Amino acid sequence: MPVRSVYIIAGQLLTGLIYYHADKKYGGAIMHKLKNVTVLVIALVLLASCALPAAAPAGASADSGAVLYLALGVHVEPFGAVPSQLVGGGRAFTGQGVRPLDYHDKGLLARHISDIQDLAATAEKHGARLTVQVQTPFTSMLARGKSTLLTDLEKKGHEVALHFHEDAHLGKNCGSLPVPTWSAVMSEEAAVIKQAGASKVRTWSGGNLYSGLLDAAAGAGLSVYSDWKNPQSQAADTTTFGLQPWRPADGPDPDNMGPFAKNDPDGKIVFLPWGLSSTGGLFGPGKGKADAMFATLKNSIDLSLSKAVPGKVNVFHFVVHPGEITGLNGAPYASLDKWLTEYVDPLVAAGRVRWATYGGMADAYQSWEKGQASSSVQPAPVTAAARGNMTFVINVHDWVNVNDSADTLIRAINLFDKYGIRGDFYLTAPVLEAYANKRPDVIDRLKSSGMTISYHLRPPHPLYNGFDSTLQGLTGEQLYQELKDYETYRLDPVTGGLDKSKPGGYSYVAGVFGYPPVTVGAPNNGPRIREAALKLYSDLGARAVVMYHETGTKIDKPYEYVQGMLVRPSDFSVTRWSVGSNAENFWWNFMASRLAVAYNPAAYLRDRLAAWHTERPPFITSLIHENNFYRKGAESWTYYYFSDADKEKPLPPPYNLGAADLSTARPAAEREAIWKAYEEMVAYAAANLNVVTSRDIVTMAAAGSVPLPAVPVTASAGVAPVKLGTLEKNVVYGTAGGIALKMDIYYPQRAEGAAPAVLYVHGGAWTKGSKDLGPAVNDVRMLQERGYLVAAVDYRLAPQYKFPAQIEDVKCAVRFLRANAAVYGIDGGRIGAMGGSAGGHLVSLLGLSGDQDFNSSGGSTGQSARVQAVVDMYGPSDISVVPGGVDRGLLMQVFGAADRGAAVVRQASPVSYVSADDPPFLIIHGEKDPLVPVGQSELLYAALKAAGVPVELLRVKNAGHGLVPSGGLVTPSRIEIMKKMGDFLDSNLK
Repeated sequence: MPVRSVYIIAGQLLTGLIYYHADKKYGGAIMHKLKNVTVLVIALVLLASCALPAAAPAGASADSGAVLYLALGVHVEPFGAVPSQLVGGGRAFTGQGVRPLDYHDKGLLARHISDIQDLAATAEKHGARLTVQVQTPFTSMLARGKSTLLTDLEKKGHEVALHFHEDAHLGKNCGSLPVPTWSAVMSEEAAVIKQAGASKVRTWSGGNLYSGLLDAAAGAGLSVYSDWKNPQSQAADTTTFGLQPWRPADGPDPDNMGPFAKNDPDGKIVFLPWGLSSTGGLFGPGKGKADAMFATLKNSIDLSLSKAVPGKVNVFHFVVHPGEITGLNGAPYASLDKWLTEYVDPLVAAGRVRWATYGGMADAYQSWEKGQASSSVQPAPVTAAARGNMTFVINVHDWVNVNDSADTLIRAINLFDKYGIRGDFYLTAPVLEAYANKRPDVIDRLKSSGMTISYHLRPPHPLYNGFDSTLQGLTGEQLYQELKDYETYRLDPVTGGLDKSKPGGYSYVAGVFGYPPVTVGAPNNGPRIREAALKLYSDLGARAVVMYHETGTKIDKPYEYVQGMLVRPSDFSVTRWSVGSNAENFWWNFMASRLAVAYNPAAYLRDRLAAWHTERPPFITSLIHENNFYRKGAESWTYYYFSDADKEKPLPPPYNLGAADLSTARPAAEREAIWKAYEEMVAYAAANLNVVTSRDIVTMAAAGSVPLPAVPVTASAGVAPVKLGTLEKNVVYGTAGGIALKMDIYYPQRAEGAAPAVLYVHGGAWTKGSKDLGPAVNDVRMLQERGYLVAAVDYRLAPQYKFPAQIEDVKCAVRFLRANAAVYGIDGGRIGAMGGSAGGHLVSLLGLSGDQDFNSSGGSTGQSARVQAVVDMYGPSDISVVPGGVDRGLLMQVFGAADRGAAVVRQASPVSYVSADDPPFLIIHGEKDPLVPVGQSELLYAALKAAGVPVELLRVKNAGHGLVPSGGLVTPSRIEIMKKMGDFLDSNLK
């Protein structure tokens, strides 16, 4: 798609930057004639349901403890810019239809500087800091005039960034320039910003239609990307709305933003989505004043807060231009000040909103990333066969017997590796310090194994019950700071005080492993002390907390949050139980006794699972301390800090580290018996349960995963069991042109017998795109929840493979599903198809051409390629029509046709195949689609109607290509459209 110059002043959203009435003279006099220019430049306009991969799942309420990072950006436009000499220079960038604006005019420059300073002062009053995005010639004129604007902004904590208009700096044909040229010009822009006084530039916006943008920006030293919208349509894409940042896997392509929406953990660029919005269109000139803008912002922030996810980084940002939302003389930003005072300040005070710059948001996200598994360690999959979610917790705290402790951890890691699972290791800072001094090998093994690292504490830490005398009587602020010191500096084991010359506590563990420990042990029993500790751990980066040590999770509410941290769920624990009338006992103490069978942990686990009759599967905890494998009695350090083995009588400091250790080593045979029983439990869980660590559970909860049914669902006789809710990647459905054709199979969340199936066909102008869902992810999830199996297919792409290769492959996919219906648990007589753009064209052609083959079959011969229902979204229906979504370049590239009269054009047009026996159609099209005009769908609708085929055309108001907003509220909403699709398929496939 060519990049065109659409950065105009009059009639566009950027008109808010015009400071002048029509006047023949520039200069100070005209400044007095400045009037309010309130142009609402807010691209925060999509429904929450449009949020995509890396976007926020529903389910977190505003009071759930989630925090929303809020940022205010400022765009400074390139008035008077000339394309870089690196690309040959050119004409200056100016407005259209108005007096040309140019920062070489001292009045315009001074006014911009003054407005930015006023905006910054207003923001500072409320604890906010701006991200001011600038570019030449504004920056070059700042440098020439030796202005300290950017330096002053940075000193006060504001961020200076690049606002990159590709047309202004690279010229009209910038889309055809190579990545190195883009990178060089972006570097040039960043260098001028630094010459103007900024110390660093890493954040940018702009260049939004260039597929090589990410590589170009990375080459220029930029790493944070924001504010995406299509400059041609002045609309944002669904992929750019959501709450959680991500690292795009590929550059932006308005025809297929799927790769951009896909997270690449190794990507060099962090993208900040807009947030969520309560409206569906852009505000333009004359649509309203500042009050309307702030009302929209309030509703959108409220929506974002309601969907913010605890344990994740949630972001929301909006953009203004110098001169917008101005107030009365002498108080240019009074309206902004009033809105911040009345609405935002209370949210900040309540801890629900946190001000940040764009770079600060990216920093928060990068810190969150460090708390995730390494890129090679993925969250444990949830399978339909799992009858429970089990976590193997090993509490590690024996800093006295360091070698025994280290050897135990290495053996446990090896055992988990043997069965392909991972454990959750809760470390104290003293034991980690002992490892660092004497057994660094165990630290290396923990790091390389991908095990989850969590944190707990032991005496003489003041959060341990009985050792909190120093915390009594402190104010809330003093208490928080005192605890923060204990989680920052080394705890002296003799005095119980702090050695501030050395690191310690939670921060020390985080520093050793490179990310904050995921879960923390429940701190002090005192409510006031506990509250302060939980807030501190949340601020330090913990994502979960142990409140129910072994059991206590609510059946109907397995995911609960406190201070933004997930309460680690545990319905029951395989740790201790009673036999007969005896009291509860730890199982490991009986492995060398006559009660070994009664205390066998694997047997106990099987019994508890058999007795579990609740609808959802249980969360199960296997809890053991590392010293339980090799010592009997209380922990060796118990006698340093207590006068009894039951830990009921704390001793006063200083503590005697030479006190006699009354615990004893277990005989070798007993040790091996414990290990044998433990391995039997691990093996059973690995084979029958979903083994997860607390990191996995946090991920499941944040994604809104609903625990699966406790008992696997079996299909009707003669039909294979359906793998409910799972994804099977890269299933080969045929071979054509020497390549394997692949599909991804999304199994239904529920099934009663054989399920109906839907074939999903991606768009991308027949030349690009893939089966990775991208924007269609919400549609597919909706279908899974309604009981459909969805098969997303890849097909051969042009120009390497000309039409009809694409439709041949799609037909082959249908035949494959029908031939393997029993394998995948589907009903071969109930298969539908859906797709958008080029995918809409292919599913229409699939539905209308029936069993007609175009060339070769591709596989699964003998099966019908007919489908029973079609959802066509904004696909071309008659390629001979101009305009119809296929330009002359695509005509040759895809169809090999020099003109629209070629036979292949008729062959490729779905309207050519309409007949009375065609399946029902639902056609969905945006009324403002600039790529495939809505007339294409009207043609197909009329032909189907005339043939007596059940058909409905859903025209979407204010929607462009891809149903993105274009000039107003999208009606019906995306949620309503999803429901319409689901209801249509239900009525024809169920």
